[in-house]
Amino acid sequence: MAEREIGFGVVGLGMGAGHARDIYDLPGARLVAVCDIDEERLHAVGDRYGARKYRDYDQMLEDPDVEVVSIALPSGMHAEAGIKAARAGKHIVVEKPIDIDLRKIDALIEAADKAGVKLSVVFQSRYHPLFRAIKQVIDSGRLGKLYGIHADLFWWREQSYYEDVKHGKWKGTWAMDGGGSLANQGIHTLDLVQWLGGPVESVMGYMGVFAHQIEAEDKVSAVLRFRNGAIGSINTTTAAWPGDGETLTIHGENGTIATSKSRDVLEIWKLRDDLDGSEEKEMLLRFGPGAAERQGVSSDPMALRLHGHQPIFADMIQAIRENRDPYITGRDGRVPVEIMLAIYESCRTGRAVRLPLG
Repeated sequence: MAEREIGFGVVGLGMGAGHARDIYDLPGARLVAVCDIDEERLHAVGDRYGARKYRDYDQMLEDPDVEVVSIALPSGMHAEAGIKAARAGKHIVVEKPIDIDLRKIDALIEAADKAGVKLSVVFQSRYHPLFRAIKQVIDSGRLGKLYGIHADLFWWREQSYYEDVKHGKWKGTWAMDGGGSLANQGIHTLDLVQWLGGPVESVMGYMGVFAHQIEAEDKVSAVLRFRNGAIGSINTTTAAWPGDGETLTIHGENGTIATSKSRDVLEIWKLRDDLDGSEEKEMLLRFGPGAAERQGVSSDPMALRLHGHQPIFADMIQAIRENRDPYITGRDGRVPVEIMLAIYESCRTGRAVRLPLG
């Protein structure tokens, strides 16, 4: 007999529309309900997938068929919505970042622990086979002593991206977005850097507003010192017209691994112990330029990103069935936010900031 489907509800149908689609298409999941105060969004998504429609979040939490709540609200509302879900006995998947305030994050983690529910955070890059392979190489010691890990995210956003009056002008604000290019677009990149590079000891950053009329920054550059001695860097911007992609480079005493302008496309895989280059050829065949097309996968980056949520929901389903922690826990999701806040503090003060924060 097939295992029963797990019921999901989604709140926030901007980014959450992609969550709803991925849940609907996922074996083992059932999209029970969707919630948004925007009735146009609510009816469009609810009718498309045959889900119950709620304008009131508290009412959706009373639905007994909703076992997991996927939260895709503005970042500054994540913890509050998550705490309500935990108190209602629902498991929780939260869009990145888990929240923008460490005290609120800690309250959410505590609420989930107290309620005995599972809490996971959307950092889908950790599920990508390429980054898992890189993580394995680093953790195995094959790369030797890690020297550096460097990431660039050079994107463009029109001013209109920040001017969504209908749904509230929250993007690019400190109170709801937690910042600008680093807090919203770059948090995935920052999480990938710290997940691969290990605990961060200190940061030094600079930020500015260059191409937009927004409260927070549209460009950040930061240097990171890792506990293992490596030096890292991260550059994020939404001011790089017309958008120049994102890259990741890792180097140590025994090799270099790097991606191209599309971060999940491999460009360099050079390891000293790959004597005949056979591993390099295999990795480039699997993940190099043209690999997605060769494997019959869409090359549309937005399609890949949206469908990239499915592993997170599938992992939550298995975590519930096996009564284990999700692959990415709430505590995991807290780490990049603390580093982000340290970078912003350094940008404001002009001084290096040590972690953990006080």
